[in-house]
Amino acid sequence: MVRRDSLLGHTISRAVIAHVGGLEAARARWGDPPKVGKWDALAATARATPKAVQVATFIVTWAMAWQLREDKSTFGIEAYSREGFESRRSAYRRLADFRELWPEYDDPQPLADLIAAEVRRLKDDVVPTIALELELPTLA
Repeated sequence: MVRRDSLLGHTISRAVIAHVGGLEAARARWGDPPKVGKWDALAATARATPKAVQVATFIVTWAMAWQLREDKSTFGIEAYSREGFESRRSAYRRLADFRELWPEYDDPQPLADLIAAEVRRLKDDVVPTIALELELPTLA
């Protein structure tokens, strides 16, 4: 299922699924198709949001660091930490958290490319809202 939503929205959805133990565990818990009560959904979202915010911040910071770099071809986690955005250890922790929620990517670069494309597209808007169209794991 493709859904157009904010980066944070996508990341929170993935964090909720990761928090309950993955897609199969989420299907077992909430059914297929999912039937989630309001309080259960609120509690799951509240538990998952702190990690999702950290991962989304890492993705956006990565995109900014990549945009500021002159030699974009050699950009990676080492360059990210050298640029002073985070210590090396913290950068690797953030990368591990990122890979937990976005396992289909080795690093945030594909998402950074989507963000850069949206920023270019919305450059002239007065109040830009960045929404990314991404494939989401679905419970259904």
